Amino acid sequence: MSILKKSPAEFRVPSLSEADEAYAALAARMAEISASLTGLRREEAALETAVRNDRGAPRPMASDVAKLLGDAVDNAPAERAKRLAEVRREISTHERAIQVARERLATAKGAASVKVCDAVRPEYGRRVKALITALEAAAAAREDYERLCDELAGADVEWTRLGVFRPNFLGDRRDGHVQRLAREAREAGYVG
Repeated sequence: MSILKKSPAEFRVPSLSEADEAYAALAARMAEISASLTGLRREEAALETAVRNDRGAPRPMASDVAKLLGDAVDNAPAERAKRLAEVRREISTHERAIQVARERLATAKGAASVKVCDAVRPEYGRRVKALITALEAAAAAREDYERLCDELAGADVEWTRLGVFRPNFLGDRRDGHVQRLAREAREAGYVG
């Protein structure tokens, strides 16, 4: 049972970004664009509120009239409306950039996944081997159990008084799930 006692916490799967610098750079750039987009959306919401409030306020007088009267010129409403239009254009650009970045990340994910798989292959193989070893031990114990049941039945003993345990989850007794899984692991080279 020492195979099962080894702590899985000793091994950590590297992230796609840790395994591949190109993927990491794309992911970082996308995060920057997303953060910028979040800020722009906050600014858009604040500007929309201000522009709505400007519409309810008395109409400012024309700047040339205000100058003649010696009043202060209030360009703030016009500047807010102008900035809102700029922010909306920037949001649209950011959204298109994020879509392109997502597509690039999806493409880069394949190469990064290969690097992660290469890095974890030895540990993966160790765990597959431990699993197959444990399952084969379970299959052997099951076979011993089944032989005893066969002997009891062959001796015409009403052995069901002992309790009937059928490990059907292991599949067919002679060609079950354990055997198929072990065969696949051998074909993949994880088990000798």
